[in-house]
Amino acid sequence: MISGTTVQVEFWLGQLASDPASRDRLLAVACGRLQQLASRMFRRGHALRRWEETGDILQESLLRLNHALADVQPQTAAQFFGLASLQIRRVLIDMSRKHFGPRGVGKNHGSVAGSENDGQPDGVVPTREDDLDDWTRFHEAVQGLGEESRTVVDMLFYQGLSQEDAGVALGVTERTVKRWWRTARQELNDVLGGTWPAD
Repeated sequence: MISGTTVQVEFWLGQLASDPASRDRLLAVACGRLQQLASRMFRRGHALRRWEETGDILQESLLRLNHALADVQPQTAAQFFGLASLQIRRVLIDMSRKHFGPRGVGKNHGSVAGSENDGQPDGVVPTREDDLDDWTRFHEAVQGLGEESRTVVDMLFYQGLSQEDAGVALGVTERTVKRWWRTARQELNDVLGGTWPAD
């Protein structure tokens, strides 16, 4: 239950300074959610699959989260989930730029989607420059949102919570989450020219 996870996360956050094992427990919580997100994205046939594995994104995100926890101490579960979301967002942006930027090795290479592990049918990986630009622009646009909108995108898109569970983690009503979500979608649609590349 997300309510139980929220209580545990906030307990471990309070123990960070005195109990080194608390960081490991927090990273384990983040690991499960980040793995779900990375797997979900890669099942959609993203072009990064030609050059990176789900584990690569997961490992880099967790390394960055571990380093971030040394400098920033979230006070609530929502702040912790937001910090975790920020790391994977930055990793996805950096990897897209690395492989598909002007000097990226993947810019002019096609590939075939599908993995022996994901059970999904093979298909052509999208490698059009505008697709890749949209992907990077989406994550950059999320970073530019106001606090409420960015927070709800972190909870629903990056962390994969239901609107009800997001409300519990954020300490607001589900109705408030729905309102923030509508606002966030509209803001992203405005920035991205009327497209919402969710999932």
